[in-house]
Amino acid sequence: MINYEEFWLDVNQTKLKCKNNYLILDCWQNQLYIAGKYLRLNEIQKRLFACLLKNVTRRSDLFNYLWFDCPQQNPSNSYHQLLHQIRGLCRDNNLPCLLLTFPAYGVRLDIEAVESIAVRSETGGKVA
Repeated sequence: MINYEEFWLDVNQTKLKCKNNYLILDCWQNQLYIAGKYLRLNEIQKRLFACLLKNVTRRSDLFNYLWFDCPQQNPSNSYHQLLHQIRGLCRDNNLPCLLLTFPAYGVRLDIEAVESIAVRSETGGKVA
């Protein structure tokens, strides 16, 4: 059985990185770095990005990882609110949505979107 508390103690001491360092999650500072911007995250948003960067993508697994310390009767509503918050965070920072959702399965990072944001950032907004 997974010890979620130990998992988070370990994760919180690190910086998690996506392919080619295009996206960096600073767990200590609760910040996501992408395209030259630091996005401030709350604790549960940080946990979601940490899970996705560690390839935890199934909805049922995410429920266990995200809300291990406060089990809920029905975390589904909180899960949908969290996804909505992340989409709003991206929109407010002029970024495309970084998440791909799969109904009845879960969610994962949209690596193509992350890479395209990074390439545009590196080339001053021009796409090759």
